[in-house]
Amino acid sequence: MKKILIVISLALLLVFPSCRPDIQHPGAPDTITTWAELFEAWWADMSKNYVFWSLDAPEGHEWDDVLEENLPIMESYGEIGVSESTDKEALRVFFDLVKNLHDGHHRLSITNGNSLTGAFSPLLYRSMLKAGMTDDEAFEAMLTASPPQYSQLYATSDFVVENTLSIMQNTFGISGAESASSLNVPFEQGSVDGFKKSGYLKVPKGTVVNNNDVGNFAMFLGITDDDILYLVFSGFDISYFISSYYGGENNQYAEAVFNLMTTYDSILSSYAEGSSDLNGIIIDLRGNGGGNPLDFYFLYSNLIPENLKIAKVRIKQSDNRYSYTHWNDFSITGYAENDAVMSNLPITVLTNMRSVSCSEISCMAFMAMREEYGADIVLVGGTTAGGNGPLAPMDYLNAGSSSIMPYISLIYTPGMQLVYRDGTSYEGKGIDPDIEVDFNYSQFISGTDSRLRVALDYIRSKK
Repeated sequence: MKKILIVISLALLLVFPSCRPDIQHPGAPDTITTWAELFEAWWADMSKNYVFWSLDAPEGHEWDDVLEENLPIMESYGEIGVSESTDKEALRVFFDLVKNLHDGHHRLSITNGNSLTGAFSPLLYRSMLKAGMTDDEAFEAMLTASPPQYSQLYATSDFVVENTLSIMQNTFGISGAESASSLNVPFEQGSVDGFKKSGYLKVPKGTVVNNNDVGNFAMFLGITDDDILYLVFSGFDISYFISSYYGGENNQYAEAVFNLMTTYDSILSSYAEGSSDLNGIIIDLRGNGGGNPLDFYFLYSNLIPENLKIAKVRIKQSDNRYSYTHWNDFSITGYAENDAVMSNLPITVLTNMRSVSCSEISCMAFMAMREEYGADIVLVGGTTAGGNGPLAPMDYLNAGSSSIMPYISLIYTPGMQLVYRDGTSYEGKGIDPDIEVDFNYSQFISGTDSRLRVALDYIRSKK
């Protein structure tokens, strides 16, 4: 593997560009007793820390209107925790204000201190509506202290079902893929039908490498019988494993990920050198919830011969709602020996509604490669989640996640805003595939992966 450790400090500069003191919320936590006080504290916190005001309040007054219109309503609800029915009405106000935010990462974890606990998410809300749930059903599903009882339509949607582990089990027939751990590395012959070589792993829940929880991470790498390179992985945690491997933590999973990524890099390098055959590449991002953008180096830098601008990012300069830095380029490093991959190989990228964060930025990377090199690259599957903003602890930025204890345990939101390199924002909308393929639950669980078949057929049609 090439230049593995060089980019760590660069990634830190990207993720943590500035420092700030802790935000002081109106009213100390132990003095908040009413819904009106909690609402004002939440409104002020959002006003300071939320970054997508250009999307959610483009005219400048919309968030002020929220306070003016809803504060009298919240005042009428009185003290928190006195009446469950009243508390539920108050929580519905929060739900109604959160559900239509553009922020695809956003989550508000809120409680009345007793029996009601809500976890309100715009992305979850959109996925429920897409699956046929009503507005009231979505509220009830997100307002619960136990695992939510989703509708059958939602429970069988690609948002819930289609991910790396289910692909390994249903599509590739890897028995035990859903067990606590699974390990089949190094790259070897004959382990999965349709692949001349393959390797895979699933990391047990609770596994920590390089001080990061990487439990349930899964990856499958293979070369089909007709020389198509295929990679699916559950999240952008690869850099943590690589750092653990080089740090000498003696973790078998870190070594396994290192071996698979070394194999991936070697296959692409050999093709660029003209010493091996490939007919195409499939990068499968279905169900991939994102993670560390440092992983782009290990995944995509060996596809391109030079650095490539893929997006632009900005952060807030102060607590002022509309005070931002200038847009800064978000680029990936290129170290391929030539443009052989870009010039010669068709590439398909598989997506669904749970492809979010770094998965969507990956789609932007491939879109940029297509524009820059004229590469034969298509996105296949479903529209992505619409959550592009990079995350970072609030202590490092003038925005980001926070809490207002004891009633609001988390306001989960990015610290930066990201747009495609041409200025297009996909936040709250997602990126549409070039070839849309509907998800069929019954076929998928029976082993017929229609989206993967379309991706394979596209590449095979180019021979």
